[in-house]
Amino acid sequence: MNNLSEIKNILQNQFMDMFDLKQIRPSIFQIVLPYYYSDGDIFEIFIEQEGDIFILQDFGLSLMKLSYDSDTESDYKRDLIKKILRENQVEFDDGNIYLNTSIDFLLPNLMVFLDTISKVSALSLLNKKVSRNQFYEVVEKFLAERFRNNGFESKFLPESVPYVEDYLAPHAIIVENKIPICLFPIATNDRCDQVTISVQHYKLNGFNPYLIGLYENMEDISSKKISKVTNLMDKQFSFFFKNEKFITNYLQDKLN
Repeated sequence: MNNLSEIKNILQNQFMDMFDLKQIRPSIFQIVLPYYYSDGDIFEIFIEQEGDIFILQDFGLSLMKLSYDSDTESDYKRDLIKKILRENQVEFDDGNIYLNTSIDFLLPNLMVFLDTISKVSALSLLNKKVSRNQFYEVVEKFLAERFRNNGFESKFLPESVPYVEDYLAPHAIIVENKIPICLFPIATNDRCDQVTISVQHYKLNGFNPYLIGLYENMEDISSKKISKVTNLMDKQFSFFFKNEKFITNYLQDKLN
């Protein structure tokens, strides 16, 4: 077996073979390292010198790449990006992720920056990895923050309807002299069944609110289940994380 010194030399030589510095502009260089986005493209990291300060940055390319298959404008996604940057003490300005460093700490800060870009780019997989409970919690937080002062309630059922815990509307917006709005986050086939039974319970007892379905991703639900829910809903949003702004505007228009 090779001794430690030989292994060290092999790793150092292999790493250096994959490192390069390419001049982009007079004071800006691209750092080429064996770090890759999930689609196989190499990280696009740049270094710029301003006096004694070196700026590590991506010129907005990481978020641009993330936006191809993920909604970077959703509140939930923006909050996660801000959290990642804050935890790594990395800055953000108009899409550009950057980190200022001195020459003495260039290497350790470069490693921090690479780790940060890795975490941000991994958010492209988030929509597949968010647990069902997290999705329902995100929807509740989203609605509460925007409509807390507009009659927002969770787990709603009017007194005129016999109380059954499983039939509670997950969320509702109740405004005097307006038809109640009941909102149903949907992430699974089972939730579709529950929504169908709940709404039928409302109708049998004379409660006819305005019904809105908020799907985590409608493509994950069977077409037969969707058909049943569609026949009951007044409005549906097929992909919650890509429609947060539109949902907000739609509900505000309904309340006006």
